[in-house]
Amino acid sequence: MTTRNKKQEIIKSAINIFVDQGFDRPTMDYIAQKTEVSKRTLYKHFSSKRDLLDSILVELLNERKETMLFTIPEDLALDKQVEMVIREKLKHSLDPSNIKLCKIILSEYLKDKGFLKEQIDLVLRTENATLEWIEKLQQTNILSSNYTAIEILQCFNELINGLIFFPVIFNGKDEALEKDINYIVTAFCAIYKI
Repeated sequence: MTTRNKKQEIIKSAINIFVDQGFDRPTMDYIAQKTEVSKRTLYKHFSSKRDLLDSILVELLNERKETMLFTIPEDLALDKQVEMVIREKLKHSLDPSNIKLCKIILSEYLKDKGFLKEQIDLVLRTENATLEWIEKLQQTNILSSNYTAIEILQCFNELINGLIFFPVIFNGKDEALEKDINYIVTAFCAIYKI
């Protein structure tokens, strides 16, 4: 097995361990045992449990990048396009297997906001399908060009996170309600539509 494959195997096993037990409880010895690697192999790839968590976050961001590929029909009204993009973004964000792990990652990164900010910036820059959609709408004079596509995407994500994702994470809300999606569509169109 290649080093890359072994590292990926450790990350996937560690995700399950952290989801089941949280971040603080399992030790690196326990993680090595459960992933069926030696401690030496584990430390070869990850200098600490925090380093492993950082790698998990990067892995999740890469997965999100790969799953955020979609095509929006150009003949749809702007509000319907915005709604479709929201639903695409929520498919990944609200997947039940991601919710608990997101809670763990958020709780750990509240202690170190710098790394999380870097990763959020990376997500914005790599959210190609959404950025291309925004840029196309700007080029066709549907969305304002007073803002960069990254600025619009950041605000869009903040609306989704504030009204849907964080209430699910922190308040145990079960799902996105239609009224929440409608609020985001209305706000987005009010702010950016020409």
